This record gives sequence, structure tokens and C-alpha cells, in this order.
Amino acid sequence: MSKLSSSLSRRVASAFGPADALRSATLCRDAWHRLGLLVVYADDPDLTWDQRAFVNQIGERKFGRRNGAAAAAAPLDPEG
Repeated sequence: MSKLSSSLSRRVASAFGPADALRSATLCRDAWHRLGLLVVYADDPDLTWDQRAFVNQIGERKFGRRNGAAAAAAPLDPEG
């Protein structure tokens, strides 16, 4: 089984080290350029408050309301 990478948050990237963070950023950039897939951390400090609100609105519309910060930091269960 291959290792899955994601850059959903700086906290996750910092937990794995700079090499994984760079690889994750590269994967996200490639996904955007090749597939039009955008990966955005909802609480990204580089976004303005209105950009974060917009990201949250899109996420809630597509996937439903988040269950709080603890659920956002928990790994996703693909069978859940």
C-alpha cells in the first residue's frame, strides 16, 4: 500500500518534516494544474477572514458541517 500525502494543514506538514511538506505542496500544485483539483486548509492563516469563510461555506455546502477542530485533525476513515 502506498503512503498517502496531504497538505491540509501546516500542523500536519510540520509534524512530518520539511521534505514531506514540500512533497505535499508539490502534489497539491500538480493536482491544481493537471486536474483542476484545489486543496485548501479551511483555517489557513494565509487566507483573509472572508476567504476562510468562503472556503467553509463551500465545504459545508458540498460535505456538510464540520464536527469541530478535533474531527478536522482526526484521520479520515475511508470506510466510515
